[in-house]
Amino acid sequence: MDDELLANLTQLDNVGSDDLASDLPYLSYWLLTPARDDGYTPFQGFSLDIAIPVFSDLIRLLSVLPASPMEIFAPPEALPGLRRPVSSKRAEIVGMPSFLELQKRPRGKNVISIILGLPPQIEIALGIAENPRPIFVTTTSVDGALAIEGYQGHPAQLLDSAIRDALLARLTPIRHEEIRALSLREPFQGGRHPSRVAGVTRPNETLAESLGYAYAGFDRIRQDAKDSYVEAILDSSDRARELIDDSSTDAILYAPSIVRHLYAFGSAFWNNLLRKIRSRELRDLIKDGVFRNPGYSGFTFTYEGPETINPHEDETASVMLSVRRAELLLTA
Repeated sequence: MDDELLANLTQLDNVGSDDLASDLPYLSYWLLTPARDDGYTPFQGFSLDIAIPVFSDLIRLLSVLPASPMEIFAPPEALPGLRRPVSSKRAEIVGMPSFLELQKRPRGKNVISIILGLPPQIEIALGIAENPRPIFVTTTSVDGALAIEGYQGHPAQLLDSAIRDALLARLTPIRHEEIRALSLREPFQGGRHPSRVAGVTRPNETLAESLGYAYAGFDRIRQDAKDSYVEAILDSSDRARELIDDSSTDAILYAPSIVRHLYAFGSAFWNNLLRKIRSRELRDLIKDGVFRNPGYSGFTFTYEGPETINPHEDETASVMLSVRRAELLLTA
């Protein structure tokens, strides 16, 4: 893409003049939740109907999809410019009952609605869709929706063709010629570095993916040294800064908390829960390694028993680990 076309794309995306406001739709994302009254996770208070790994996949996808229609025509190096000075990505996570009520209100024509959700919610949304139709995205195959399952390309490019079609369905014939003159961006090239698939790196890795970076497989962080975590965090941050051409050395460190009263680890809640775990070493691993986790950088302990400890062989420990993993995945 030459400099003149890149400049035109950047200008078009950032123009707020009245003549384009009525012609160039914006993207509006809706992530649907079942909104069932199933209760909440005990440690962070997430609704149980979203505390499942597959819902985290939808949140991750929402995070990397285009912020504006013109991104589908731009190469990776142009994306930071299209999001300056401030990227305005319109996205809502909303329960199904509220979504159905909102659909009764009049909608403007200057919007491309993109609706993500699990198959049951998407099937309901498809049943009430009106023209111009939204773009529907779900996890597995549903007629009338795009599916994450089976898609082989870069996740940020899943909707490129669908967004272009939606533009053509909403724009005037004059704008049609401008859009048809632009080619969809080429498939993003694979990167050299692996994903660390960890909560401490996921935010920066998601930012990098949204800007067209593709990780080369994965390499999990060593669990036995603080330096491994520090190195992984800094690497992910440096890569994100390189992609957005930012020389700042500022960083935001976030440690996922638990419900405030649960920090009293000598309380009846913890005593009643942990006494159900037979192994003392496993109790220490759950309490100090998963929840207290001094330094937020891993936990080691010495075990001299005859057999290796498998936390998932203990029913209580297995449930606690699964729930906490789901909470941390949603948080990251």
